[in-house]
Amino acid sequence: MKFTKPLAIVGAAALMFMATDAVTYAATGSSLVLGRLNQAKATTTIQNTGTAPALKLVTKSKATAPMIVNGKGKVTNLYADRAATADNAKKVGGKTLAQIQAAATGARGPAGAVGATGPAGASGPQYGRQLVLTSIVDTTSIFGQEFTSVTIGADALPIISYYDETNLDLKVAHCTNTACTAATATAIDTIGNVGRHASITIGADALPIISYYDFTNGNLKVAHCTNTACTTATATSVDTTGNVGYFTSITIGADALPIISYYDFTNGNLTNGNLKVAHCTNTACTTATTTTIDTTGDVGFDTSITIGADALPIISYRDDTNGDLKVAHCSDTACTTATTTSVDTTGDVGYDTSITIGADALPIISYRDATKGDLKVAHCTDTACTTAIATAVDATAFDVGYFTSITIGADALPIVSYYDATNLDLKVAHCTNTACSSATTTAIDTIRNVGLYTSITIGDDGQPVVSYSDFSNGDLKVARIKHTAWAPNGWGR
Repeated sequence: MKFTKPLAIVGAAALMFMATDAVTYAATGSSLVLGRLNQAKATTTIQNTGTAPALKLVTKSKATAPMIVNGKGKVTNLYADRAATADNAKKVGGKTLAQIQAAATGARGPAGAVGATGPAGASGPQYGRQLVLTSIVDTTSIFGQEFTSVTIGADALPIISYYDETNLDLKVAHCTNTACTAATATAIDTIGNVGRHASITIGADALPIISYYDFTNGNLKVAHCTNTACTTATATSVDTTGNVGYFTSITIGADALPIISYYDFTNGNLTNGNLKVAHCTNTACTTATTTTIDTTGDVGFDTSITIGADALPIISYRDDTNGDLKVAHCSDTACTTATTTSVDTTGDVGYDTSITIGADALPIISYRDATKGDLKVAHCTDTACTTAIATAVDATAFDVGYFTSITIGADALPIVSYYDATNLDLKVAHCTNTACSSATTTAIDTIRNVGLYTSITIGDDGQPVVSYSDFSNGDLKVARIKHTAWAPNGWGR
């Protein structure tokens, strides 16, 4: 043993005595003898008066224990930085390190209250399935159901106006459910040959109202339904001057009154017709004020009317003299005057026009390009549509784009229904952006010759509903396009 502070050294005689004796009796106060068994009846204390350790034990080998004890009692205030390791597992109170740590940790306390829900993460891409449900809703005509127009009624159900070519009547089909898998069909005007060029909307009184052509008398007529399902209606001739009422289109103006665009065919030879507007003086349109707003050449074919972001009527139509797509922007609610503009003059264009207002508050028009046989869309650059950017969105077949109808989908993008005359199919073009500079096109009914006289709207469930004619069987059909999910640029998958 070696001490940091030397113990008192006994005299030479004592050393000689201890050398011959195996046991040294060290009474209290006597010195310890190195290399011998020292015994004492009292506690031996080493008192440190300095700052260094009072006792240091050193061995020749690290494998030799520097100190041995034979008692199992607790040694107080002894810090062993290697206690309870694998080779010295019972040197601290007979407990292993795991037992000591467990005892120090204590029992687990009760769980705290659940925290508030964090914000929802961003949605990932969704790729939904397109489901097309087609239904035959009127099979009573032998020669066909034509000039269809669809809207959503106050009861949230689709309602369709159309012409029964067999019986020469104006008819209405009121769907009995959102998908229009069944409908109640009613002839609401049967006097003469009536119902061509029909167009339907919902009035300020929540009742359907329809504009159409009376072929027998050459008049523009309006039928105001007396109930939501339009099982009966009051029919009125609102323009009887000459031969008028071709290509009608009806909407509700900012003054809550119906307003109708149409073609004046008075001269009877399709060479000098005019674009006219009838502004109804009451909700039922029993009377109207009529105005001729474009007389330059043979104009007014294939009219379509809507209300712009400026609350004024705006009309798309064809200039047959020049083969152009034209737009008339009304200067007042009743459209007593208008500014007319040719917005596409490339080739023979402007057939089967349909106009609506996009999510960007600008007019957008679908129509057919007869020169190239394409479906085109013109996106106006201002509210009055004094200029527009025209794009061919379906040029895949030789002859597409007949009977176009445009609306704005639940995703705020334009969607167009039309007839593919090459393949005899009903097709839909879903635009990939607000301006419809490109689109995804899909044939949604390909059974024989289908898709003539299309009309599209968005159902109460946010899904597109298309009415059209099955020319092969002479039936009125409806297609409902449903998606399990909407995806960016993924409509039509």
